[in-house]
Amino acid sequence: MSSRLLTMTSLIIILILGSVAVLLNRPSVPGDVRYKAVEMAEDHKSFTVEYSRGDSTRIYTIDEWRSDVKPRWSEWFPDPVTIGDIEQPPERFDLFGGATVSPEGDKLFFTTTTYAMATTMSVFGILIPGTGELKMMDIARHGSMEDDVWSPDGRYLAYTMGSARAQGDFLKIDDLDRLEQIIYLSQDEIIEALKNEDPDYHSGSGNADRMFLMPRFRDLEWKSENVLRFTTNKYDQGDETVNWEFDVSDRSLKRSES
Repeated sequence: MSSRLLTMTSLIIILILGSVAVLLNRPSVPGDVRYKAVEMAEDHKSFTVEYSRGDSTRIYTIDEWRSDVKPRWSEWFPDPVTIGDIEQPPERFDLFGGATVSPEGDKLFFTTTTYAMATTMSVFGILIPGTGELKMMDIARHGSMEDDVWSPDGRYLAYTMGSARAQGDFLKIDDLDRLEQIIYLSQDEIIEALKNEDPDYHSGSGNADRMFLMPRFRDLEWKSENVLRFTTNKYDQGDETVNWEFDVSDRSLKRSES
């Protein structure tokens, strides 16, 4: 047998052994299985996934995420992810922010966070059951995932995001069938909606040119498959609140009567 053939045979054996090693590191899960639950570790360095049948579980670590995402980082994020002028490569993302399983168990959504200049930045991904395939949204946003609620059909996920300033500082809604952001609401959109209703509205903080409001997005609830109801503060100080509805079909925001 020629030395060239021996070399090729050795390479094939190495590749096979490598593939076996990868498979041994991941649970053997039937292709039609669904996710059942997810539990975040106390240190947010990993989460444990429970599958819908059998006793199969999978622990997904931040190091594994870095390894999975690094080869495709520039594909998912063609423009650098930055906080100020500081670039945030995968190595700087060191914690999972949150994780949640869809109602049908066909996807697991999670966020990964980095921190710089007193600012938390999140990126957003999903895992697909059976294959464990990772998909990432091509967007990064300020804040860390807090409360979440899935639409009844499991297509949309709404969740609040906290910042160093306050809890519920932002509200994000994603279409996870298309893996795209629908809306990312902040104080600016709430102030604009309140001013459109009442030109004399003032949040009580800042001036007419630049008002400030801690909206504290909360009480998220889907009224239907397309309409999300939620509550915010009306003023920067005090207890008065406003109920809102956001329709994902036409991306409209309006006050709720209920």
